[in-house]
Amino acid sequence: MQKIKKILVITGPGIGDVVSSLPVIENLKFSFPDAKIDVMNETSYGVGSFFLKITPHISKTIRFYRESPKLGSLFKVPSLSRYFFGKASIPNKALFVLRTAKENYDLVFNCFPSTCKSAIFSFLVGRKIRAGFSTTSLSFLFNARINPLKKKKIDVEAELVKKIGGKIKALNFEFRLNLENERKKIKKILSEKKIKSRFAIFHLGRKNKCAWPIENWVKISKYLQKKNFDVVVIGSVDDAEISDALATQNPKVHNLTNLLSLTELLALFEKSKLFIGINSGIMHLAAFSKVKVIALQGPSLYGWEAYGENATNIRGYDYKFCNGPLDSFECFKFCKEEYSECMKSISTERVISEIKNQLKN
Repeated sequence: MQKIKKILVITGPGIGDVVSSLPVIENLKFSFPDAKIDVMNETSYGVGSFFLKITPHISKTIRFYRESPKLGSLFKVPSLSRYFFGKASIPNKALFVLRTAKENYDLVFNCFPSTCKSAIFSFLVGRKIRAGFSTTSLSFLFNARINPLKKKKIDVEAELVKKIGGKIKALNFEFRLNLENERKKIKKILSEKKIKSRFAIFHLGRKNKCAWPIENWVKISKYLQKKNFDVVVIGSVDDAEISDALATQNPKVHNLTNLLSLTELLALFEKSKLFIGINSGIMHLAAFSKVKVIALQGPSLYGWEAYGENATNIRGYDYKFCNGPLDSFECFKFCKEEYSECMKSISTERVISEIKNQLKN
């Protein structure tokens, strides 16, 4: 373990992918203080790379696109290189692999979940230790691996750090940010919109299989308002349709969708009493911000649940159209409905019961 001087950490592109990987970066630096840590981050979607820029211990970030080139459709078996490097030519993709391999990384650490693509890439560029999770048929390419079972992402990554001889400093992460300007803006917004000091934040997400029926959000928002809470709705431009629908059906809701930056969201979380949302990057951001979180989980991996002592995850189980609570992305393939059956099976009564527990504590 003393010979580990250069580490490559591979993360996904989204906010949740990156934010939930920050503890493992801290723990790797704690375990191997003399090691240089690079992070490989996909940029084909998501804005998670923002948090890599503000994270200490990272020497450099290697960014790439994973869009499928048209050339790949000409082959019955897709070229391995097309998995990693976007629409560049095959020679350029191969050159990228060679350049990465030339770095002579002593440890290539794949953050959960490890995929066939990351297993192949790790095998091509990893010189000594290739750490990952037994989630695919190609997991044997990792020479240090564990089975994640139905555990949370941060916990399984900590287990893998220990398996390669590392130590765990902490499982949480604190954003080391100066939010003075953001706090001033949030204070101004709360004042202008006359939002009470007791307010809850909703993140409804977009209209897809992870969404919760809009009528349920309306009922929960009215319940909180009767309890003297204001309700603030947040999200990105992609979430606007469903956020606007809630604001239309309950005009007393404060709709801040697509109005706040990521750092301004952090400042807003500091002021709020409760966050309720679907599985998303914003959910992970809220959980790390120490606000009380109620996360609604549907067709998603167990590993991606909200993490921390302030977080409660509510899963729905009504799998009459699929094979049961699968611990894989197969859930999305089985779901044929606009709203998945498991999300629809989460009752408002169940959520209200958890709201009472959270507020009691």
